[in-house]
Amino acid sequence: MKDENKIFDEPVVFHQRLDFYWKFLTVYGLTMISYILFVVILFNYQIVDIVRDPVVILLIVFILVSGVSLLVNLYKNRELIIGSDFITFKNRFVERTYHLDEIVSIRFGREKNPKIHGDNRIFKIKVKDRRRMFRIKPNSIWNDKKLVKCIANLKKELNDRK
Repeated sequence: MKDENKIFDEPVVFHQRLDFYWKFLTVYGLTMISYILFVVILFNYQIVDIVRDPVVILLIVFILVSGVSLLVNLYKNRELIIGSDFITFKNRFVERTYHLDEIVSIRFGREKNPKIHGDNRIFKIKVKDRRRMFRIKPNSIWNDKKLVKCIANLKKELNDRK
């Protein structure tokens, strides 16, 4: 039977959440299609006139920027790997592992943004020989509840070593 304090015996891999890019693409695409249909039905515009319309151009720019951002983030393939005594930040190009000996502190907090309501937790991890802290937003990672448990377990392990 597994010890309750040791929740995760082997490393757990967390992937970056990219579903909001698909949502943006869907909303922009449907908006553009509905606007084009609206203009064609009401004003009898031709295709040449629709392509020159500033609203359509703006929506095309939004769709292109969202699509390129999605492709770039898919290509980067960011992962967060958490073990019992280490944390690894990994993407397609670089992999950095920090063991508990290198971690100075792990802090739980909330992001201070009045525009966003709801649960906007954030973790800050201070590492030796690094000026800035790592900021991890569980909402931007798949399986965020398991991530919170893993980070809490890592913090408890860090406090037990001190």
